[in-house]
Amino acid sequence: MIDRAIVVRRLFAAVAIIGLMAGTQVAIADNFVVNDGGWSADKNKGDGICADINNKCTLNAAIEEGNFRSGSHTITFSPAVTKVTLTNALQELRAPFTVTGNAA
Repeated sequence: MIDRAIVVRRLFAAVAIIGLMAGTQVAIADNFVVNDGGWSADKNKGDGICADINNKCTLNAAIEEGNFRSGSHTITFSPAVTKVTLTNALQELRAPFTVTGNAA
């Protein structure tokens, strides 16, 4: 004979585990290399690739991309980028970022 109380407890436990697994997000540490000193938006936020419509990675695009992904991210400037010219405001940082210069 099946004990209904045991079945109900196991069912609730299984549902709870599935619910926790569905809400779990794996943290990803991304490294973005800024290769353009201009301002542009990321063309496909959240795909892990910092690229605007011209396949350039700007500081703003790197911030946007990182904001849409979990984990801590690093933004590094390529040696070709010696200054950043902003024509619009940068995105607010909503994820942990480490920003390093290009050591040029």
